[in-house]
Amino acid sequence: MAEPVSLGRICPVCKLYYDIELDRQLFKRWQDGAKVQEVWPEFTAIQREQLISGVCSDKCWEELFR
Repeated sequence: MAEPVSLGRICPVCKLYYDIELDRQLFKRWQDGAKVQEVWPEFTAIQREQLISGVCSDKCWEELFR
């Protein structure tokens, strides 16, 4: 990975704090408007959703829509 950036997130459901380490250039592309699935096609849907919403797991998604 080129120069990394650490993105701190707090799950809005369980309040877990976690860091996601990302390539700085890819992060900038995303921040400049590229779609997350175009920037990180190798990420799972859960990993991409962590970037977008902060929800940390399937369990938290289930709780959110209960």
